[in-house]
Amino acid sequence: MYISDPFIINLDCARDRWVIISEALAKRNIPYTRFPGIDGRKLTPGELAKYTTWFNRTFTLTHSIIGCALSHYLVLPMARSQLPPSATHTNPDTTWILVLEDDAVIADNYTADMAKLSADLEWLYRNNQAEYQMIDILKLCIPTRHLLSAPVAAAFLEMENRPAIDYTKDGAMHYTFRSYYLAAHNTAYLVKLSSVDKILNQLHTRKINTHIDLELGLNPEIGTYYVDHPIIDSQVDNFEDSTNLANTYPRSAVWATYGLNRLGLLSTYTTFGIIQPGAGINLYYKIADVWLIFLFLVLIVWLVAKLFYLSEWNPWPYILIYWIVDTVLFYRT
Repeated sequence: MYISDPFIINLDCARDRWVIISEALAKRNIPYTRFPGIDGRKLTPGELAKYTTWFNRTFTLTHSIIGCALSHYLVLPMARSQLPPSATHTNPDTTWILVLEDDAVIADNYTADMAKLSADLEWLYRNNQAEYQMIDILKLCIPTRHLLSAPVAAAFLEMENRPAIDYTKDGAMHYTFRSYYLAAHNTAYLVKLSSVDKILNQLHTRKINTHIDLELGLNPEIGTYYVDHPIIDSQVDNFEDSTNLANTYPRSAVWATYGLNRLGLLSTYTTFGIIQPGAGINLYYKIADVWLIFLFLVLIVWLVAKLFYLSEWNPWPYILIYWIVDTVLFYRT
């Protein structure tokens, strides 16, 4: 079983992150390769049209979400081309590419944990080919790690999609592999070499529809699993300085949502992830932005009316209808 050295996605503007993760890897004598992340704000109209539908790039996707997805897609062919001959000339089913985002936290027991994981994959490959072949992506982090104050959303994310692969009771494996319907969190993961073309086909056939972790996790043809114990973690709930979110949403919206999440009143994941339709603010005044401004004005008028007992009009049914229609269009595009 071969697991590559990490390929790290890092935006050119995220120098501080690069210093932290590169020093952490060097401290543990772990070789690595940097993949320059794609800044969605710098994509040309032609590039946006190539990888997204008109509806999604106009209404539901921020430029940084598009750039993030492209980074995770395009790191795979680059990594495949840079694997040593000893890896690429062997069985592609037993070769895995390790991809990290630049906010990954490298624990002191990384080397030992990766050795256990490699042994688990080796055992599964030799003893249960059917289950082994079900895995295309194996994530090394916890899907709900960044949902500290959102138990409902966390429980929703932890609804299992496929049967768990569990041989820990008899000591054959160190870890249990679990699959979830909404396989969120892309901080650290392995991709089977033989599955790279299947994953890239998603980009070329369906294009980018939402956040890359949800996109791949919701595809029934791609087997996305999690290790039940985090081998590589991420900075906890770093939405306030996320290059995916903070660079596209107004800072006031990011901080307000982050604060509400800390108070347990709102999930940042739900706000910026699941309720993505209709919220694609690209900091350009498009139709979606006008809709959002209109909805905010409606809510403000309603709140003022409630405070001063001026009206019993309820705007929520209209907002709900808008959201449902927008969601249907989102998934039909």
